[in-house]
Amino acid sequence: DKASVDEAEADATVLALGKRLLGRALSPEEVEAFRDLAVDDDGSDVSARDFAILSCFAIATMSENLFY
Repeated sequence: DKASVDEAEADATVLALGKRLLGRALSPEEVEAFRDLAVDDDGSDVSARDFAILSCFAIATMSENLFY
């Protein structure tokens, strides 16, 4: 899917992944930090698919999750 992700969709994705993978709600600061994944190094929007993959990987590899 080539469609870029908007801020509300990004937040919803990150919150759902945090709940599912970490078993907790992410803080507003954590959610905001993930918005950086919605753009690439050149400042171009990434696809919604790529954002979801990057977010999933980032949350799944957070240090608190590696010891489960």
